[in-house]
Amino acid sequence: GTLDISVDGYTAGTEHDVLGVGGVATLAGTLDVTTLGSFTPTPASTVQFLTASSFAGAFGTANLPTLSGSNSFVRQQNATNETLVTVAVADCAMPEVLQWANSVIGFSSEWSTHWFGSVQMLGAPNVSVYGVNKYGWTASAQNGSVEHVTLGFATPVFASGVTIREHNGNGFVTQVDVVDMDDVLHTVWTGSDPSAQSAGIVNFLVEWAQTSYLVKGVRVYVDMDTTADWEQIDAVQLRGSQGPISQWADHVLGFSSHWSASSFSADQ
Repeated sequence: GTLDISVDGYTAGTEHDVLGVGGVATLAGTLDVTTLGSFTPTPASTVQFLTASSFAGAFGTANLPTLSGSNSFVRQQNATNETLVTVAVADCAMPEVLQWANSVIGFSSEWSTHWFGSVQMLGAPNVSVYGVNKYGWTASAQNGSVEHVTLGFATPVFASGVTIREHNGNGFVTQVDVVDMDDVLHTVWTGSDPSAQSAGIVNFLVEWAQTSYLVKGVRVYVDMDTTADWEQIDAVQLRGSQGPISQWADHVLGFSSHWSASSFSADQ
């Protein structure tokens, strides 16, 4: 069978349907929720549509409507009622983590161990004017090679992009790899860097589909023959999220049986 619930607001009985069961409600079949045209979703508001002394079983299918304004219904069930909670989709999303490199994992070459060295790529940008600057990394030779620098980040993330701040000889990035938790390199981008020298300092953003594995480092490849000048990087920023939220169950959607409605129950 099908339980049809119409929702036009958050007031029980007058703005949405409620089914009250005096004893145990045995759930099965389909829950079909529809909203009327005048319904306006309000995040965190609830629609309690089913009450009973206890529940057995579960709906085989639940058809919930798409709500306006990037909101959605989430079902919650406890020992005596089932409720639709309005949630904003944005509230369910993991916040994006943006972080500048905080360690040097390795490099193919650097001009020195300090000035113009790989350590100059750590932290937030500190070069404000386009041109050769000791506060940025460059290779040991001005031309004739493809170099790379691998940087580490404090918080491992499921990575989706990187920003490379170029401040001299722009347009030199040829490849980006990421480093997983087992120190395995994965190539996430290869291509032509469109950063123009005439644009001055450029924050070159490379994006890809979010990785299914945690990333703790980034390797940037640099073509030192892009210009006759010194190609330089000021800083590198990794972006991503820390992944799915781990949480304990907070309500019962249904069950085939339990020992009682209190002790040894599914609520326990």
